[in-house]
Amino acid sequence: MTDKKEISLLVDNLRMPMMIGIVFIHTHFFKYIDAHTLQSLSAYNAVSYIITDLICQLFVPAFFIIAGYFFFKEKQLTPELYRTKLTKRFFSLVIPFLFWNALMLMIMLVQEKYLGATSSRMGTMTDYSFSDWLYAFFDDNRSSTIYDNPGQPASVQFWFIRDLILICLISPLIYWIVRTNKYLSLVLLTIIYFLPWHIPHMNNLSITYFGIGVWLQKYDIDFIGCAKKGLWGLLLISLIGMTGNYFAEQNDILYAIKACRIVFILSGLLVVVAIVCHLQQKRGHLLPSYIEQSSFFVFAYHIVPTAILCQLACRLLPHNSLCLIIAYLTIPFVITAIGVAISIFLHRFMPRFTAIITGGR
Repeated sequence: MTDKKEISLLVDNLRMPMMIGIVFIHTHFFKYIDAHTLQSLSAYNAVSYIITDLICQLFVPAFFIIAGYFFFKEKQLTPELYRTKLTKRFFSLVIPFLFWNALMLMIMLVQEKYLGATSSRMGTMTDYSFSDWLYAFFDDNRSSTIYDNPGQPASVQFWFIRDLILICLISPLIYWIVRTNKYLSLVLLTIIYFLPWHIPHMNNLSITYFGIGVWLQKYDIDFIGCAKKGLWGLLLISLIGMTGNYFAEQNDILYAIKACRIVFILSGLLVVVAIVCHLQQKRGHLLPSYIEQSSFFVFAYHIVPTAILCQLACRLLPHNSLCLIIAYLTIPFVITAIGVAISIFLHRFMPRFTAIITGGR
């Protein structure tokens, strides 16, 4: 049996570090430096690959697993409970999703109209039809069949929230899959991950990792105990998965990439769990509460300021590995610090508005 208080503390301690990892994913310079120059910066490319393309790829799946784990904390699903959960998710997911994407679309429209720069991936915004505006909110790839890859909302990081909204709607199906059989359900969730088709507007990995969270809760898996006992073996497995992922990417073997990545992600997350649990045994909460509660705001606001700082770094700094590595390692922490400061200000002086735009977080 896993201690529920230990899990709650674990999630609190992971939330902001994982959010910094999300900012790292969006800290890149390829839009502002020509491809030939960037490819020649081998040291920078190695550092950014290890951090952004490997380590930080653990965190989005982790958020889906956490969401699935707590969505079915009652270990059952009734029509009344389902309605209650959807109502809560409307305020915690849908309203923030609409607000931040509407804000991003306004920023993009102003940029296009007054700066002459089109940042929309769907063409000139002044020519949008009604359906174009809807797709801009939800899916810029206009995916409508099982063969279309899902696109992104206007505020790109909110693809996670979009997928989570849709997953909540189909959560009875996921719950049914998980409750069929303890081990067969894992096989079914893994098959979904490898399928070449998609539910329109949704990524298969979202369903798989959310389902894993449901599975951990449903069968009361002591994943913390497993992580602590198997730390070194899990670390070895994660390194093997990481290495396999690298070589599969070099040879462009799609299913090998997926296989190595899910092995690396699940084993790597258990390594992170073991390390954080060891730290929190001694210190409890690793960060002040005001930093923990700022994590969603950092997630929601960071795209535009991160892009601005990346562009400034490319304009002001020499294009060599040392300077870009320093900028790359610094920008996410600067963006996070600014976001925490703004969040504290908003919680202090505009608490009701802040609760609305952050889903009550």
